[in-house]
Amino acid sequence: MFLLPVILFLTNSPEILEESIVSAGEVGVDFILFGGMMLKDGGQKNYIRNP
Repeated sequence: MFLLPVILFLTNSPEILEESIVSAGEVGVDFILFGGMMLKDGGQKNYIRNP
C-alpha cells in the first residue's frame, strides 16, 4: 500500500498512522510505503500556502 502523503501535523499522528497500519493488515496488505509531502519552493508549497 502506498500511504502518501503523510502531512506533518495533519496525518502523521501516532493514532492515525496506527489505525491505517492496523486496517491495512486486516485486509491483507503485506507492505506499506510511506512518503511525506515536500514543501520546497514551487508546486506543492505554493498550492498549500496559496489555495
